[in-house]
Amino acid sequence: MASTTRIVFSTITTTIAAAAFGIMIAPAQADSVRPAYGCFKVTAPTAIKVSALGTSTTLAAASKGDILMKRKRFCYTVGTMCAVTNHDGVEGYADRGNMKVHPCPASYSINKK
Repeated sequence: MASTTRIVFSTITTTIAAAAFGIMIAPAQADSVRPAYGCFKVTAPTAIKVSALGTSTTLAAASKGDILMKRKRFCYTVGTMCAVTNHDGVEGYADRGNMKVHPCPASYSINKK
């Protein structure tokens, strides 16, 4: 019983001392975070375009099986275009009809620094 009381008192004393000196004791955080909005897997070849308009210029092509990272929470309702980034870092818009929701691979993790 005495050892338990001593441990509790020691913990309380350490916490009070840390608070008095303005020291924050926090658990360690991971070095990387998965993309916030998820990923898509391309089901049919599609173009990554500059804007959500169907007539905009094509930046890159995504082949069947490619993984695209979603950049925004919601896709546009007109034309069903979604803001995406490919593995090369090209940011643009792709047709939602040619993609399905897919878990993000570890290689798409974002480094926090």
